[in-house]
Order: sequence, then C-alpha cells, then structure tokens
Amino acid sequence: MAQSGSSPDEEIYACVGFCDPPIQELMRWMHLLPVGSVLAVDSCEASDAHDIPTWLEMARYEFVGTSTELEFTRYVARKTH
Repeated sequence: MAQSGSSPDEEIYACVGFCDPPIQELMRWMHLLPVGSVLAVDSCEASDAHDIPTWLEMARYEFVGTSTELEFTRYVARKTH
C-alpha cells in the first residue's frame, strides 16, 4: 500500500466489465493526474501482477506496492514527473 500511511488521491476499480482493462485505466489516469499524486488501481486480472509494475518502471513512475483483497489486487503508484 501507499508508504507512510498516505492514502491514494484517486482510486480506480478496474475489474472486468466495469471499465477499460486496468493497465489502460492506469495509463490514462497517470497522464491526467498532477505530479506527486498517488493512484490506486484495483484489478481482478492475474496478468497485471506483471504488466502494471513493468509499465510503471518503463514510464518511470514510482511503484508504491500492492495489497491483496478478497476479490482483487490493489496496485498503488505515485506520479513522479
């Protein structure tokens, strides 16, 4: 989860059927948010365990971490530039 007890500035529930795939939602929101913002994306897709951290590294955003809930995994990232 977010470091130092900080909570996300935006939270996206991106499980199947509710919106675009989680990785697309992450990309879109990271471009829209101001620098320093923390974004949480909730995903039900197993492939995101690889795809989201990889994309964040390639895009040079900070991958804060994950937490596993009953029905989804939450990926937390900070916009650094």
